[in-house]
Amino acid sequence: MKLFNNQMKWVALASLLLTSLQTKGQIDKTLEKLNLYSLAYPQEKVYLYVDRALYGNGETIWFQAYITLSPLGTFSDLSNTLYVQLINRNNETIIIDKVFIENGVGQGHFELPLELSTGEYQLIAFTNWMRNFDEENYFRKDLEILNEAVPAENQFTNTEQLVDVQFLPESGSLIANAPSKIAFKALLPSGLPKEVNGTIYNSQNEPISRFSSTHDGMGIAYLTARENE
Repeated sequence: MKLFNNQMKWVALASLLLTSLQTKGQIDKTLEKLNLYSLAYPQEKVYLYVDRALYGNGETIWFQAYITLSPLGTFSDLSNTLYVQLINRNNETIIIDKVFIENGVGQGHFELPLELSTGEYQLIAFTNWMRNFDEENYFRKDLEILNEAVPAENQFTNTEQLVDVQFLPESGSLIANAPSKIAFKALLPSGLPKEVNGTIYNSQNEPISRFSSTHDGMGIAYLTARENE
């Protein structure tokens, strides 16, 4: 009876080990499949840098475009054409242009129509490859456009107080839980630099970093980004 019990214990232990090995094997296979999927279907991310956030009708919007691959963080070689749109608050397309991309970098510009009315607009940028995924991954940036001849109901006043502050992570993107150095520049609607100082807050409205420009509206900020913040 004792021998039989020992045999049963060894059978149970062997069964447990086999189950554990199978579970670990399934996890490894799942991770391998996820890695293969990421390599087979990488996601592109677009970053569009414009010279300011406030324009007048008839002016030119100049922009620099960067396309990276996620999760690798390298410049994309998947796409050589970037589509850039300007839409109004009614989601109507005002301008659409195609920008040539080489090694993940390109540049372009928009000539704003003279008849464009005062209001809020949005720049949208995406590639054909990005159309395979959710539109929420498209690049979007809000802009203000002024037209004294065609005012909106809420006409802007004292526009010199509107300052566009652009933050540019040193490595191209922020990494969660890693201290990062971020360059920034502040511009007035006229395109002239503006000396600024300010505070960065998290989603709980807690101050996490302070910054101050040192020359021509430019300076360095330090930030430790948190996941899902």
